[in-house]
Amino acid sequence: MKNIHWQNVITLMIGAWLFVSPWLLGYFTNGTIPVGAEVWNLLISGAALMILSVMTMLTSQRWEVWIEILLAGWLVISPWLLGFQVESAAVLNLLLSGGIVFITTMWALSKVGHTGER
Repeated sequence: MKNIHWQNVITLMIGAWLFVSPWLLGYFTNGTIPVGAEVWNLLISGAALMILSVMTMLTSQRWEVWIEILLAGWLVISPWLLGFQVESAAVLNLLLSGGIVFITTMWALSKVGHTGER
């Protein structure tokens, strides 16, 4: 296992938060499962972030960091692209999560040497 940086742990925690946030923010009520874009976006983006952060912890390649940056950008713009910008809780959740992932990932990228590894 490569060195685990605090940025990877933050990204993993944000991914876990996004994955469980539909339950914690009340999207699943009375046992029903809503199929709205915001819920699927949170579930898929959260799972993708968790997978990428674990991969980064294990192999620590530069391309994984760039994928995390793209995913952070997706988190920020997805409410408008998927049409749920009126869902203020989901929008705020995605904006804050995307911003945190972007900042921590850019920080990690700034520490990358010229070898391509963190």
